[in-house]
Order: sequence, then structure tokens, then C-alpha cells
Amino acid sequence: MPPLRYADPVPAAAAASAELAHLRLRYKLPGQDESRLLETPVLRSALRAQASESLRFAAAVAGYADLLRGGRYVDQWTWDDVAATARGALGEDRFGLRHEFLRLVDVARDVTTPQTGNGGSAE
Repeated sequence: MPPLRYADPVPAAAAASAELAHLRLRYKLPGQDESRLLETPVLRSALRAQASESLRFAAAVAGYADLLRGGRYVDQWTWDDVAATARGALGEDRFGLRHEFLRLVDVARDVTTPQTGNGGSAE
């Protein structure tokens, strides 16, 4: 393991830096034995007031996946919240995949939401 980057006492260069964090990610390509390391600083200048379209859509997908598993980590998020977040991040959607995801959200909502009706049994 590399030495801690932000340990106390914080080096003066790091304290004055615009770096908020440092990301180290290891991954292996399918069929390969050796992992690759990606490293990049997370700079203060990279922060935005609103998450990008892609990040917002990814959050909707993550919420969808968790709701399918029972919603353990989504707090008060509902199917409607997932759909609204995805709808607000559709972007260009050149191949229609994001719109297809919205259809999947509707299907999942219908399948997982208890139906209220006249109390009769289904035939």
C-alpha cells in the first residue's frame, strides 16, 4: 500500500492544494491476469452545482436496482423518484436506451406495487 496521502499532519503542499481527494482504482480486463492501476486527483475545480446528466441517470439506475431488491438503501426514494430522475437526465438518447429504461421502471413499479381493487380474486 502507498503511504497515506492526507495523514496528520497534512503536508503544506497538500493543504494548499486544490485537491480534495485522490482516486486509485485497480481493474482487470476479462481474460487477463494482471490488474491495471488508474490514479487521478479529484480537484476542487471539478465540482459542479449539479451532477452531470450521466451521473444523474446512473443514480436513477442504482435506485432502480435497489428498489428491485427491496429498497434497503434508497431511504424514501420511490419508483416515481427513480422515473423522475431518469426522465430529467435523458439527454440525447441516440439509441433509445434511456427511454427503454423508463419503460422498465414502469414495469417494475407495476410488478412490485401491491394492487388495490375490489377485493375479488384474479382469474
